[in-house]
Amino acid sequence: MPPLPLPNPFVSALTVGVVGTLSKAFLNLACRTNVTGAEHLYKAWEDARKSEKKGILTVANHISVMDDPLMWGILPLRSFFSNRTSRWTLGARDIMFTNPIYSAFFANGKVIDTIRGGGRFQDAVDTAIERLDAGDWVRAALLGLPFG
Repeated sequence: MPPLPLPNPFVSALTVGVVGTLSKAFLNLACRTNVTGAEHLYKAWEDARKSEKKGILTVANHISVMDDPLMWGILPLRSFFSNRTSRWTLGARDIMFTNPIYSAFFANGKVIDTIRGGGRFQDAVDTAIERLDAGDWVRAALLGLPFG
């Protein structure tokens, strides 16, 4: 299956690249971080990057809206400016897609518009599955609430 089109591939790579670079700078300059087991993520990321049929699904607990972009700071810089290697994530419509400017920013940041409480049978989940089938990386952040 060919990759699904991005809203704008150049703007998407630029959006993810700039946010990822800023996140890396913040983590390296303003924080003391300790990452355990990152080699497993790097290996899966490299394996998926080399294969067009192997996607990655990562699932993480979620404590703030900054979790996702700051997590990028642990990744290699080369992952930020490539639509093939940067992640897709599910994002809450009621927070991220509330006006045309936010919608454009988050869509180009590879955020899938998701209805919280909408269950597993919604367009966002179908899109995430299509991204995985296309060999992309999809990240899901759990809220600790029943999903269904």
